Amino acid sequence: MHFTVTATGLGMTFTSLAASPAAHQILYAGGDRGLLKSLDGGLSWSPAGAGLPSPAAVKALVVDPANPALVYAGVNGIAGGGVFASQNGGASWSLLGEGQPATESTALALDSAHHILYAGTNGAGTWALSLP
Repeated sequence: MHFTVTATGLGMTFTSLAASPAAHQILYAGGDRGLLKSLDGGLSWSPAGAGLPSPAAVKALVVDPANPALVYAGVNGIAGGGVFASQNGGASWSLLGEGQPATESTALALDSAHHILYAGTNGAGTWALSLP
């Protein structure tokens, strides 16, 4: 077993990476300069952060296993942060839910069987959000 390079020179330090369980060639990469998306298994990348705070660091990503268009991102930005959701595969994003901690979300986990999104934060504990 060995790793092979799929892409270099993407212009940011990556802090999160997520693959779509339902569409294995779709990848999301978050980092200190936003969010990128690949449709070809990481060979090429394009920006996918419309609607996220700018500049923003994407610290955590998770893709819904049943719906590859539904993606969650834990974001820390100068203009605001929190957990954001995209219902269209990263084309646009919106802040998810109310009552989020006023700190960055550094880890996300999705319990798709029970429709709960968990967020781990930088110093403010863990949080849960019941999804529709």
